[in-house]
Amino acid sequence: MKSGLINRDGKVIECLYYEIENLCREITEQYCLESENNQKEFLNFSKDYTYFTPYFDFVVGVLGYSLINPWLQNNKLLCNIPGTRHYMQKIYSSFTNDYVSYEFGKAKIGFSSDNDLKIEQFSIDKNDYKCLITNELKSLVPIVGGHRELAKQILNLGMIKDKELCEKISLIEFEKRDMAEVLMYYFPLIRYFCEDDEFLALFRSDNISEKQNTLVEEFKIKNREYVLDYCKRSKVEVFDWSYKFLSEERRDENEYRRI
Repeated sequence: MKSGLINRDGKVIECLYYEIENLCREITEQYCLESENNQKEFLNFSKDYTYFTPYFDFVVGVLGYSLINPWLQNNKLLCNIPGTRHYMQKIYSSFTNDYVSYEFGKAKIGFSSDNDLKIEQFSIDKNDYKCLITNELKSLVPIVGGHRELAKQILNLGMIKDKELCEKISLIEFEKRDMAEVLMYYFPLIRYFCEDDEFLALFRSDNISEKQNTLVEEFKIKNREYVLDYCKRSKVEVFDWSYKFLSEERRDENEYRRI
């Protein structure tokens, strides 16, 4: 399915979905060449981006372009919400150039700077109710209203530059899949609050880094300590979800069990 961007004047720039980031980079570079003030504006905007690149947020969130067919959903647009660091989704008809508001609940897709995602060094003793853990053991705790929006926000940043990831995610029906599983296409280690002071640690042994694997072992030790001294510690249950990403015949019969 074709995608691309629409600028504020209604000009359509078509491209493949996984080429969106390169397109945003080109638009940004051209914008910076137009004046010294434009260059300063972008440099100031991008200073807090170290984990994800700033080009998509700058072009769509600041310059006001719209993304055609976000997450390869036909006849939709992702647009900025003026004066905020969030996006909204609209219905779009290329035949009539109609932009019709489309509400997807109170949760919002947001920007992806370190500040917006609250990226910081992960601590095993800090009780974040949910976080995604990077290869470098940094935690991401985005401020969104739901897991589905969290998954869409993060995965879009991979889809717009990674053909393989884009093709995998395009086959997923978001409404029918557990969002923790969807997120693990991008982050092979996730930790989040369940209930009664318990935390779940989900990991993919088929795709985990050495540092992340060391952390998984620490989680397992913490869980054993809980069993011995349950009054003083939070329980951390650890599950290997690699089977969900293997071939169909090797998947567990409880694949669609929601946690």
